Amino acid sequence: MSDNITLADFEELVGQSYKLADEIAEMERVTLKPMKERLDNLDSQILEHLTKLDMTSFKSKHGTVVRSNRYSVQTPKSIQEKKEFFEWLNSKGDEVYWSYTSVNSQSLNALYKAELEVAKSEGNLEFKIPGIGEPTATPILSRRKK
Repeated sequence: MSDNITLADFEELVGQSYKLADEIAEMERVTLKPMKERLDNLDSQILEHLTKLDMTSFKSKHGTVVRSNRYSVQTPKSIQEKKEFFEWLNSKGDEVYWSYTSVNSQSLNALYKAELEVAKSEGNLEFKIPGIGEPTATPILSRRKK
């Protein structure tokens, strides 16, 4: 990569980036999305047949398909639900409590940014949240269509 680039060359580089991003999005929309929908449909049919035949698996010459249940629970939403959950979690002991107590990364970053802005407005340039390391900055590129 050259340190010196003309404005015209830079314009061309940006144009190539937009064009390729558009081509990828179009391929995903035209090719991948319908293929994924067809696969989902085939998988639904296979599950339906396994259920009707009261089978949990089927070995074919292509591989084995397996029918199973995946259990999923929702995270507590209300403050009361959260209190109840964390009290129960705490009753399981420190090892379990600290293994399952976590914060969503995006939520933590949003909290950090908000608290940093408050600290800056108050003149606190030494702002830190206990237990949280120093922030790192990663350069990113975003495209905004005209």
